[in-house]
Amino acid sequence: MSGGPAGATEDPLDRLKNTFFVPLVRRNRYTIQQVVGEGAYGVVVSAIDNVTGDTVAVKRIMRLFEHMSEATRILREIKFLRVLNRHENVISIRDVLLPDDRDKFDDVFVVFDYMPADLNRLLRSDIPLSPEHIRWMMYQLTRALHFLDALHVYHRDLKPSNILINADCDLRICDFGGFLSVCHGERDMFAESNHSTGLP
Repeated sequence: MSGGPAGATEDPLDRLKNTFFVPLVRRNRYTIQQVVGEGAYGVVVSAIDNVTGDTVAVKRIMRLFEHMSEATRILREIKFLRVLNRHENVISIRDVLLPDDRDKFDDVFVVFDYMPADLNRLLRSDIPLSPEHIRWMMYQLTRALHFLDALHVYHRDLKPSNILINADCDLRICDFGGFLSVCHGERDMFAESNHSTGLP
């Protein structure tokens, strides 16, 4: 008979909270809520910003420097999204968390606005969309594309799964890993990547 108390198995969420921010990062003010996405790149969790009270998404991109081409693409996208400076219909980066020990800088933690779903999931669901909903979404998408066009930015992978949405039908375009930015016919400071897909 086991000597440990019955039901002493660690809860999966508690285990995640204990391991997600390892290695430890500076300025960690986020309380993890749940996993909202997983993939080869790492894990995305929803979290509460303990300073603002906002719900945010924190993406842990693991083994960032294992493949330099991927590291270049990811860091390029982070730099670009920070330059965009929070257009309301483009996903924005709130924070980038760095490890305490720079010698162990293998993972990066990126804090985004939290959007619970994407347009692909909405369109495949049974949720009815009124003409007013559709007009509102098209208006926002047009605004975002006009904004990007004015900056000579071409997303190159725009599809429903790269358009995030919340319960109020507010939209934000995401996944700029394969973008091209052109100024007067020449490639600008964001040189074109060899990869056509970005962060999931």
